[in-house]
Amino acid sequence: MNIALAYDLYSTSQLLEDPRLDSPQGRIVLVLEYLLKQINALRARNPDGKKFKARNQALIALYILTETLDHDQNQELCVNLSKIYDFIHISITNYKDALEDLSVSEQIVSDLVDTWNEMANA
Repeated sequence: MNIALAYDLYSTSQLLEDPRLDSPQGRIVLVLEYLLKQINALRARNPDGKKFKARNQALIALYILTETLDHDQNQELCVNLSKIYDFIHISITNYKDALEDLSVSEQIVSDLVDTWNEMANA
């Protein structure tokens, strides 16, 4: 077993024990934190292979977030979040050409993490 595989297995086991998995808000926070981690990896000076993986993982996280939107509950909020997610999607897809947009996306996701944490702890 190599070190990377061992780390992945350890991270997965730690994630499965995370108490935030017990609530919908907590699961959203976990996905947002993962998205933030992948955006940070895109901004770092990593080899292209790691950036390709980070980009794909970030797009998967965005897909999950988009699919969790419940347009029947609050349509205006869902439309606004969809627009935000679209902006983040574009900045991730074009990360090589739009580092400033990626920085903005990083701040947006960080703010969303803070907001969801506040709601989960209320």
